[in-house]
Amino acid sequence: MIKEASKVDIIDYARQHGYELNLNNKYGTGVEHDSLVINREKNTFYWYSRDFGGGSIKFAETFMDLSFQDAVRDLTGKEYQKAEYVEIPKEPFKFKHTPAWNTKKVENYLINQRKIDPEIVSSLIKTSYLKQNSYGDCVFTWNKTGRIVGADEQGTVRDEARFGNTRGTKKMIMKNSESNYGFNVTLGTPKALYFFEAPVDLLSYWSMNKELKDCRLISMNGAKEQTVVNFLNQTIAAHGVTPTDGIYLGVDNDFTGHKLMEKFRKISFQDVETKKDVKFKNLIAGDTQINKHFFDMYQDLGTKHNLDWKILAAIHKAETNMGTTNEPFEKGMGYFLGTYERNNKSKSVEIDVYDSLNKCAEAIKPFFDGENYQGFKIYKDNEGKSIDSSSKLTERVVYYFEKYSNEGYKLVDEVLKDWNDLLKDSMKNEKPTEKMENLKIESTMIPVKEVEYQHENGTYLVFVTNDKKFQAEIKNKTEVVGFFEGDSPEEIEQLIKIYGYESVEKNDVKELDHFKQNKEKNVKSKNKEKLNTLQIER
Repeated sequence: MIKEASKVDIIDYARQHGYELNLNNKYGTGVEHDSLVINREKNTFYWYSRDFGGGSIKFAETFMDLSFQDAVRDLTGKEYQKAEYVEIPKEPFKFKHTPAWNTKKVENYLINQRKIDPEIVSSLIKTSYLKQNSYGDCVFTWNKTGRIVGADEQGTVRDEARFGNTRGTKKMIMKNSESNYGFNVTLGTPKALYFFEAPVDLLSYWSMNKELKDCRLISMNGAKEQTVVNFLNQTIAAHGVTPTDGIYLGVDNDFTGHKLMEKFRKISFQDVETKKDVKFKNLIAGDTQINKHFFDMYQDLGTKHNLDWKILAAIHKAETNMGTTNEPFEKGMGYFLGTYERNNKSKSVEIDVYDSLNKCAEAIKPFFDGENYQGFKIYKDNEGKSIDSSSKLTERVVYYFEKYSNEGYKLVDEVLKDWNDLLKDSMKNEKPTEKMENLKIESTMIPVKEVEYQHENGTYLVFVTNDKKFQAEIKNKTEVVGFFEGDSPEEIEQLIKIYGYESVEKNDVKELDHFKQNKEKNVKSKNKEKLNTLQIER
């Protein structure tokens, strides 16, 4: 019965139960809940405002308020259409890019609007990591052992009517880009990995930390667990280096970002050769910021109940990420503040934070001796039994209590949620920055200083630079995946003379041929004009 229930078409089921939907060829969205999206091809749904989803059975449980057993009975007790999902094979990625004549719009957007460091932007453009298309969008190329395997397109003009107030600009991934990969930049030997949710966040953190070296900066296009795993494996395989200096998760300071951090926080492994532990580290944007208004509450209640205020702050952080509603960080991760259950059809509501924290303080007071907290037995399960210290919620409270105690905190008027917000905030009292003399980006597109790139088949390509001249030694040349890109037809022609046609990106070869044809036409035209002039003079 469960298998049959899972096959029921969600769209048809919703319609027959009077649930209104807006439909197009691929998706359906809720009329009442516009953050509800149904994928018609996969027969799944996701409710973005509640941060969960599932198939037909979960839909019936959620929107018809049924138990699992009743949902299965309801789905199989009546005739509904059956969903038939046919998976379409993914085609290889083709970098279809119509370049603009210049990169002024991209530079203006990143430097003046997003406050990215000008030298970083310039270096990315020169090394072909960043381009501008004919629409004026930023194009961030995804490089993998010398090939472009995908790209992000980031609009440079706000269009809230089209893209919404929150997003504001165009954001998309090029068709057939490699799954669970993303924009990435390697600086030296990647002994550390830094993950971010978007290219602009990556560039923002880099702008704030221009001294970074021996690391790899990576955009996940979201908070994707598999992307972290893929880049870790690919870095070890391609560079022969284990990131023993740490794997940093610089995700957004929201529920989605925190969930990814929770998945990796306790995971570590050991490098086989050095025996060093490799750990995942919290680099969440603004994670130790505390709203001044809440800080006053914590201190007031701490004094009133003779408690360390940091315990109250840690509980508020652990349950709702210091929110003002009763929506918990994760289902079952709330007790005093996060009392709302996400599979409920009603929306979360604003709460009296002070009153909730006051009740919390009264509950934990018996476990505090004035200096040390004796345990988190205040949390109970559905049967009224105390939750032990191994529970996820308890661990999260302890983690933030120790974090505030040992690492400190920052009081702010408004807690910032991503690295670009932090960058722009840091530049309010901007001081002139030191010029970055040697910004070196490791790239298989443009050679930079003596670096060896090894391919999966064991062959490798060595680049050696010396001032303005460079040369390359290719071992087993026919099997190496690597190519150059030129910034001008003249440069492309020079690269071909040195390394041959197979070393140059094919689009550049086409551009060169087109350039040569036009050049020949112009020469013929000028010769004809000269001849005509001579004839007239005669």
